[in-house]
This record gives sequence, C-alpha cells and structure tokens, in this order.
Amino acid sequence: MSAVDCFKHEFLGYLNGLPIYHPLEKVTLEDTGRGYREFACDESSLVIGGGSGEHPALVIHGIDSLVAKYLLHDLDMSAAHDQRRPATPSTDAIDRLVDIVEADSHSLVFHDWTMQHHRRFCEHAMSPLNQTPLGEKEAAEQWIKLSLGEFVYFSLPELCPRLGEMQDLAGLFKEDGWEAGYWMGNVSCPPPGYRPRSQFQNQGFFGWEYTRSKP
Repeated sequence: MSAVDCFKHEFLGYLNGLPIYHPLEKVTLEDTGRGYREFACDESSLVIGGGSGEHPALVIHGIDSLVAKYLLHDLDMSAAHDQRRPATPSTDAIDRLVDIVEADSHSLVFHDWTMQHHRRFCEHAMSPLNQTPLGEKEAAEQWIKLSLGEFVYFSLPELCPRLGEMQDLAGLFKEDGWEAGYWMGNVSCPPPGYRPRSQFQNQGFFGWEYTRSKP
C-alpha cells in the first residue's frame, strides 16, 4: 500500500508514466499514531507518484499558477503558429497573468526524490511516447507545470478558482470564436470502464468513472 492510500483521493490519469491523484481531504504532517505522514496536501492540490510503496511523491500546490503559466504559453504559441489569433492582450493584462504565475512559483514539492529519480523522470519525459517530449534544454519543472496547467484548464477547472479572471485577461472568449489550444497533451487517462471499479471507495477511485463521467 502506498502513502496516498492512507487518505481519501481520486485517481485521474498519468503523467510521464506516474499516476496523478487528487486528494479529497486535508492531510497534514502530524503524527497519526503510526508515524508522521510523508507529505501534506489538500483538496486544492494534486499528487503525482503516490509516495512510499509506489513512487516518491510530487505534490503540486498553487494550481492557479500552473494554469496562468499555460495560458501565457498558449498566447506565445498561438502568436507563432496561428494567424487567427485576435489582438494581443494589453501589457497590463499580461503582467497580471505573470503575477499569478509568480505568486506560487515554488508550487512543485518533491518528497524523497533522489538524483536517480530526477534523472529517470527526465529521461522518460524526453521519450517520443509523450505527445510533447521534454526538450534537451528545457527545465523539467517547466514541462511539468505546462502539462498539468493544460490538463487542469481543460479537464479540472474546479481546481482553478481564478480561471474566469485569467480567461478574461488572456482574451479567451468562446463568443469571439477563440479558445486556448492543446499544445502539450502529455496527460493520459484510461477511458471509463477500462479500469476495474475499486472496492476501496473510502481511499481512492477512478475519478472519471465515478464522478466526472456522469452527466
């Protein structure tokens, strides 16, 4: 049993071969009677790896920061690759998006990762099996943030309280015939029904099967 199985959570998919979990309760580092917990997280965060028994955990806080970073990336990519892009947002709007990014610039917390774990993660991230592999000169942290920022933007907007504000700042209005593009595509999710239904509903379940797939 991994550390993530000690509290309520939902499984969402994979990034670079590692499972992505969404905690459904607040977890602190306080002594539980069986020892101190490995990492702290809550409903506003994501956990990659699951902790001991699975893979050392990476806890992602500050989800707003990741989404803002992805929207800035979208603006850059759209300007370079799509002529349909409307007028560039004002400098003030861009600065406000940058402020949201920098408000949680240390949003990735690696728990018990060794140099070998980091090296192996980067090697796997460079694989062409990823839709957008990690570039040779690209920081792995940047790749993780953009991949998850895109995932949250399109699939988990409830984890991003400032999403509406950021869409307004970036000028992403559906009524104007524009929406953010898919530039990363590195998160994979088994389709509903593909994974067996978990018998441990109090610990964890496949989110797209039990909650997010319902109309």
